[in-house]
Amino acid sequence: MILYLRKYNKFLLSLSPQRNLVYGFTVYNTIGFLLLCLPWFHNGDNRWIDNLFASTSAISTTGLLTVGTTDYFTVPGQLVLMMLFQIGGIGSITFTTYVLL
Repeated sequence: MILYLRKYNKFLLSLSPQRNLVYGFTVYNTIGFLLLCLPWFHNGDNRWIDNLFASTSAISTTGLLTVGTTDYFTVPGQLVLMMLFQIGGIGSITFTTYVLL
């Protein structure tokens, strides 16, 4: 386990800021998508493309959805979307500050 953590830390240190941003976006988007696909985070039929679009839109802080938020997602699903909005907003502010400095 310790050897794995050392290799992972070495991998993280070798990344450029741009790759780190892309990998972070991909990981957060995948985690959000997988959470929204779970049955207790949505009502009715589960269309994976709607969950993927909702997760990507939340991370990129556009807020566009193909389904009604209160109609399609349960309260825990709405909380997942709110956390993804917060992660995306903090990430964009951090990246903008990095570029400006």
